[in-house]
Parts: sequence; structure tokens; C-alpha cells
Amino acid sequence: MNKMIPGLVLAVTLTTPALGRSEPAAVVWAADTVDGVLTLPEPQRITGVSYGAMPDDQQRPVEAFSSSAAGLLIRLPEGADAGYFRVTFEDGSEQVIGQRRLAFDNIENLRDLGGYRTEDGRQVRWGKLFRANELAGASTSDRQRLAALRIATICDLRTGMERDRRPTPDIAGARSDAGCHGPDVFDSDTLQQLAGEDGSVDAIEWEVVFTDFFRQLPTRYASQFGTLFRDVLATGDDQAVLFHCTAGKDRTGVASALLLLALGVPEQTVLVDFQLSERYFTGKTLQESLDGRFGGEVPRALIAASPSYLQAALDGIRADHGSVDNYLTSVLGLSAEEIARLRRQLLEPAADA
Repeated sequence: MNKMIPGLVLAVTLTTPALGRSEPAAVVWAADTVDGVLTLPEPQRITGVSYGAMPDDQQRPVEAFSSSAAGLLIRLPEGADAGYFRVTFEDGSEQVIGQRRLAFDNIENLRDLGGYRTEDGRQVRWGKLFRANELAGASTSDRQRLAALRIATICDLRTGMERDRRPTPDIAGARSDAGCHGPDVFDSDTLQQLAGEDGSVDAIEWEVVFTDFFRQLPTRYASQFGTLFRDVLATGDDQAVLFHCTAGKDRTGVASALLLLALGVPEQTVLVDFQLSERYFTGKTLQESLDGRFGGEVPRALIAASPSYLQAALDGIRADHGSVDNYLTSVLGLSAEEIARLRRQLLEPAADA
């Protein structure tokens, strides 16, 4: 998962006092369309770079940038609020580049679903769809940053027990849609029953349980997933939707997959996005949610984001409904016009449009 793929490597240099030295510290995003930025061949063709806190913000020009063997090297002023970059090529075309994972104090698995390429060569817009783990531990700074993302709706997929134990804080400008709230199934008490008296976990047994859980998710959460799609459709052009569960990988992972597949993103890309949770989610917030169950340590099975789990959900959809497209229309109730509108809303126009 850490493999570098040839293309643009965006090296942003920021002064970091914590390092105890005055020279800039390099922050590098790999150009693999998975962990950071899109693959952009021929960085030497880039003639301009600008940045802003959000993709559609007033862009500030980057004064110092250069092409190198490593890719495009950029130097920003200290304290620059650079969440997203816009690069201009010599032919006048532009490309928006964003960060896959957004750094927060206490929300470790918050990711932007922008930047992924579709089968027809378009790109999911940055700053429109955010997936996350629970927000209960958000610091004051985290809440301010969430508000800056212009989130119109928060879709909390957790059960009633999860929400009661770890309530989501109010985020300025965002409403919470109760239609997303999940059914009270497979909660932490149910999980505890699968562990031994000492909190030990049989990995094979858990894999079977989780595979079955994912197989059932598209049916059990059909109402919630349908609500999420309609929340996205109702979002204004300058607004975003954030959806989350406890870990931000299982229910949220299936929801992300359905959205990306509806937009035409290849299934292999969707599976890779799902597995990114293994890189970003440590289980710390999950342990707090579980109130010390499992002997004080979160079982590896609860942190894993194996592509085979998501594949089980997709295979189940196809077995029950023939295709993901049929599931979207016959189960979630989306019309062909709504799916087309979703693509117009969330995809950058084709290059020749």
C-alpha cells in the first residue's frame, strides 16, 4: 500500500519549529491517486500553482515551484492554509490536487473522497464527500476545522447505543440527519459475546463473522444508505456531506463504495480506498467507544479493513440484485435521473466538455 507510482510527487515545504531547526521540513504526498494526490505526468508542463483552504476558495499563487526528478517541488509561506492546490498546464488546462487524509487532533480516519478517476476519465470533485470515524472526541480546533469544510449535513451511521455513549458534537453550519441513524444490530455487546472470558479473539471465527456482517450490510442499512445519497443530492454546490460510523471503515466503507461506484469509479480503486483505513485507523477511539471491553485492547479483527470484507458486500449485492446499479435503483430507490444528477454534481467535467 505504500508503493509509489510514477507521476507527480508534490513536496510542500513548511517551517516546523517542533523539529528544533530552522530549515523547512518536507511534507510529501505520493502521486498514486490513493494516498494524497493524483498522478500527474510531465510535471515540467506545469506553468502555475495556487492554493486555498478549499478547492473553490480564492486561490493564492505559489511563488516558488520547480520541476524535479522527484516531481513538482513547492515552497509555501509559513502558516499557509493549503488544503488544496490548483495546477495550470502549458495548454491552459487545470487540475485540482487535494489531500486524501485530513489531519485532525482527535479524528484519525477523516478522508476526502475527491480525486478518484472514473471509468470514463473524469475526476471526483475534491471537498464534496468526507468519510470519517466518530467525531465524539473532536477538539475545539477539530470542530473549527470541520466547520471550515462547509459541511451541510452529517450522516451518522452508528446505532443508538453508540450515539448515546459517544454523542457527535454540534458543528457550525451542519445539520445531523436522523434518517442515517443505524439499526441496533451488531453493537459492542454483541461483539463481546464473540470473545473468550479473557477477552481473547479467535481470528478465523471473527473473519467469518465480519464477512457475514458485510454480506448483510447492504440490506440492513438500505434505508440509511438511501438517506445518505439523498443528502448528497440535496447539497449545494459550495457545500459538502460528511458521513461516519465508529471506526469509519465498515458501514462507512460500504457507503463510500456505493457512492464511488455510482459515480463510475472502478471497483479496484474502490477496494483500495476501503483498505486505506488500515493505514489511518489505530483503534484508539474505538477502544473508548467499547468502554474497555476485550481486556483493554481492541482485537485486530475490529481494526482490519480487508478488501475481502467489502468484496463480500458487493458479491452479496450482485447475488441478490444482479448488479450494483440494480441495487441503487431497486433497493435505494434512486432514479436514473438522480444518478445522472449525482454525477453532474460530484464529477469534474470531461476534458473535452
